[in-house]
Amino acid sequence: MKYNPPIDAERIRPHYSNTLSNVEVLLTGHSHRAWPDLVEQAQLRPVKLAQIKLDHKWEAIFGEIIPKFQELVARRIGTGKPNHIANGENTHELVTRVLSCFPWDSRTRFVTTDSEFHSMRRQLSRLEEEGVNVAYVPTQGLLKL
Repeated sequence: MKYNPPIDAERIRPHYSNTLSNVEVLLTGHSHRAWPDLVEQAQLRPVKLAQIKLDHKWEAIFGEIIPKFQELVARRIGTGKPNHIANGENTHELVTRVLSCFPWDSRTRFVTTDSEFHSMRRQLSRLEEEGVNVAYVPTQGLLKL
């Protein structure tokens, strides 16, 4: 496995000027994380693509943008199979894809935490109704500060 040195926070801080302008330390994760400044520009790119290409935007999206994304992710994780990289719109879709790989009966046991996203918690609760064994590991007290 390739060694990744620790992130130099002061080197990357200027790229988060909108988010971190009034923050010394940010300890949140997922959707509450610090957003790099270039996110705003990146969000505008698909809007511009849709405005210019209209219904022909799909050729660019599925023919160029997604394959390039898959290639970059595959390279980053060290696989030569970019076509195995699946894209999803949200956490629930990801959870559903992962769960669809397993039988939904008593032969299956999922181990998760009691602090998952609501979509994951609801999906697993529903699978428990079908007989799937779900073990919840309590997170309270796991992290001692």
